Amino acid sequence: MAASLGSKACALSRTTSDQEGRNAIMIEVSTRPPAVAGMFYPASKPALAHTVESLFADAAPLRGAASVPKALIVPHAGYMYSGPIAASAYACLAPVRATIRRVILLGPSHYVALHGLAVPLAAAFSTPLGSVPVDQELVQRVSQLRQVVSRDE
Repeated sequence: MAASLGSKACALSRTTSDQEGRNAIMIEVSTRPPAVAGMFYPASKPALAHTVESLFADAAPLRGAASVPKALIVPHAGYMYSGPIAASAYACLAPVRATIRRVILLGPSHYVALHGLAVPLAAAFSTPLGSVPVDQELVQRVSQLRQVVSRDE
């Protein structure tokens, strides 16, 4: 199967069931193309790198933070709307960035109604700054939960 993402397409994986009826995902996709590059953030690598560097340089330090947070709740609108706030939140992770092993991103489904949680079918997400791998072991583990579906829409 192929899913159209604007003018780009990527193949999707199939979901199978194991003997207990749990979902087992067979990954057939290498990389999911960017869905909104050029609309909510710059599409070119140099422009996006400059934007991110500027946002971090201008990030307001968090006051009163006694320790590094275990979780962040950060807006994800276009950089022109939420970039300064998001950069301020992520900047507080700078002292420990070398020790961060896993990032779990939770976000809303903008286009498809679903009950529960969705995990990506792709093995990586392409961005203008490079490819971001998806933790396939974690995807397999959470796919065993009945409220989890697999989709890239």
